[in-house]
This record gives sequence, C-alpha cells and structure tokens, in this order.
Amino acid sequence: GNLSNGGKTTITDLADWTSNNPTGADVGNSSDNKGLFVGNTIGPYEIRATLNGRVGVAYIGVSPHVLESITIDPPTVDIFQDTTIQFTAWGNYSDQKSENITTQATWTSNNDSLLSMDDLANKGLATGLGPGTTIGITASLDGVNGTASASVTFDTLQAIAVSPSNATIAEGTSQQYTATGTYLSGGTQDITNDVTWTSSAPGNASINDTTEKELALGLTANTAVSITAALDGVNGSGSLDVVDPVLNSLAVDPAPTFVAQGTSKQLYATGTYIGGATQDL
Repeated sequence: GNLSNGGKTTITDLADWTSNNPTGADVGNSSDNKGLFVGNTIGPYEIRATLNGRVGVAYIGVSPHVLESITIDPPTVDIFQDTTIQFTAWGNYSDQKSENITTQATWTSNNDSLLSMDDLANKGLATGLGPGTTIGITASLDGVNGTASASVTFDTLQAIAVSPSNATIAEGTSQQYTATGTYLSGGTQDITNDVTWTSSAPGNASINDTTEKELALGLTANTAVSITAALDGVNGSGSLDVVDPVLNSLAVDPAPTFVAQGTSKQLYATGTYIGGATQDL
C-alpha cells in the first residue's frame, strides 16, 4: 500500500484478493493463504487486491509445464569396481523451470554386467561390477530421456600394512598379526585371511598360513625375523623379536570368586611375559 506521506506498508493480509477467473487461476483470500496464486490452466489472468476502496491489479500468465529434456549429473564419471556413485536427474521444463526428478525417473544401464543402476529404493545409485568403458546410463520420464556415461576400473591392491609392525614375544609364545590392504581408490580392507604369510626364518619364529593364519610362534630366543604378508604381487612386512621367556605377571580368572562348600570351580592362570605376549599357564 502507498501512503499519503510517500511511504509504503505491507497490506497483504488486510486486502481482499480476487481473480478474474478462479477456475483457471485462483488467489488465496483466507488468513492462511492470502495472496497465494495457483495457476490451474494455461492463459493470462488478472489478480486484484482491494482495501478501503483502493484496488491494485497484477496480470499473470500461466505457461505450460511440460518436460522438455533431462540432464544427468554427473554427465561422465569414473568409478572403481565394487564402489557406488549417486546420479541426479534434473528435469528441464517448458516454463524455464528445473526440478530434481531423480526419484521419479526410470534408471537403466546399457550393460548391467559391468554397472548396475538401482531403480527401486535408491534410485540413481550406480554400482561398478566389472571393468569397462563408456557404459551408458539413462534416466527416463514421460517419454523424455537423459543420458550419462561411466567407466569402471578394477580397484587394484597398492600396499599392505602388517600389524603390529614391530613385536617382541617370548620363546614358546605366540603373536597375532593382521594385514590391511590399501587400494587404488584409497579405500582400505582387512585382508588378513587372504594374504600368504611367511617368516624369514621359520626355525626361529614360524607363522601359520593354514588353519590359524597370521599366528606367529616364537621358537628360538634371542633371534629376530621378518613376518611378510603377500597378495597379488604386493608385500608388506613387520619385524618380530623372540626373547627369553621372562614372566612379568600372572593373572587368575575368575578373580575374585566364590565356591559353595562341596562344589568345584575351574580356575585359569594367564601369564604375561616381557614384551606383552600372553599364554595360558
């Protein structure tokens, strides 16, 4: 509203709103939707706001809202095998509007054996299944298609980290090892049970590579060996020192405990040696 002193004030909630064609395009006049325009049918419309005999007029045109094209983001992408990427579909309409239609579109891949597209719970989510290039991805809605392309690369093993990298155990005790693989994609994975485990001197310290993989056993005191994990031509190693079995502490389990008169209870003694290794004694 334009005031006599040259100022302006908001009168949206005070004015009475009308449309020259409420069926084709209406305007809200209730307390919760005053001034809210809704275009139902294509065409030009006249909207009026009236207050104290004063009238303001706006002319609004309703244009067709027809999907003309679909844009997929990203348009091209490289992903690694066994990884996923989310695509987004944008619908471009005749009224110059753009809307996210990812969940409305139908998603397909032109090579499902290399790259699959989720068209159910996680629409637009692609999963790399096998190495391949220029795999076509399509998002479709109302007869309109949008396309993108993807290449899938095998995620190769780059490095192996053996843990612990340095360990000390007493003769006759054991040490558990783990192996973690780092891949080309930057991802990591526990490959403890996949690698081949070897000792540089099995007579001094052996490591099981069959039933109890990654378990090293100290055989000869005052020796040092290298423990190696190997997979697909990639190696990782850690050092293992075998020392004299010097008992550092002894723990009884369970402790404390109570035994009823005339009954028995099994107790267990675990020795901790210098170097941190433990053994059931």
